[in-house]
Amino acid sequence: MSTPPAGISEADWETWPAGARELILSQHEEIELLRSQLTALASELASLRERIGRSSRNST
Repeated sequence: MSTPPAGISEADWETWPAGARELILSQHEEIELLRSQLTALASELASLRERIGRSSRNST
């Protein structure tokens, strides 16, 4: 049996159908992947904004 995601008690988790648990775990994994991608993209955006701010071509 799989461990429930944070916020779901073991007792509740065990009462849910296997298909529902699989779906929740799959969505949980996807959310974690998307969070990781979002963090990477936010970092890249900050870096690009910094580069734009340093460009002599757009200085006044």
